[in-house]
Amino acid sequence: MCGLVQRLAYDLTHSADERYQRRVCVSSALRSWLYHPEFLNRLRGSIHDSTQVLLDQAPVADIRDRFTHADLRRYLPEDVLFKVDRMSMANSLEVRVPLLDHCLIEWVLRLPFDMRFRGGAASTCCASWRLVICRLRY
Repeated sequence: MCGLVQRLAYDLTHSADERYQRRVCVSSALRSWLYHPEFLNRLRGSIHDSTQVLLDQAPVADIRDRFTHADLRRYLPEDVLFKVDRMSMANSLEVRVPLLDHCLIEWVLRLPFDMRFRGGAASTCCASWRLVICRLRY
């Protein structure tokens, strides 16, 4: 319960950009503990700075789409897909990511934000389209 209260307090006192970065970036304190000082010096700069630049340069009309843009540009390729690739190779598996078809992504991103997300979760519209597309393709 204490963690929930702390997160709520943080969320109420920080901007949307800061809340996003807190959830996707490793904190400076943790990086200082994890990384060797030489490596830390070579990093020169904060991951928060580069994430903020990515958010600021997002070519989107709806300000909420900045987070989707940042996820597609950084979090997806540098975290999710990287881990899936490593784990599948380690276990001799061939993994496909069918919902990353660029035509599908472009079509979904043209939908209004409120049609894609309702209450912080993927809307039933997108969820039902995923099922239809998977059945048609496979």
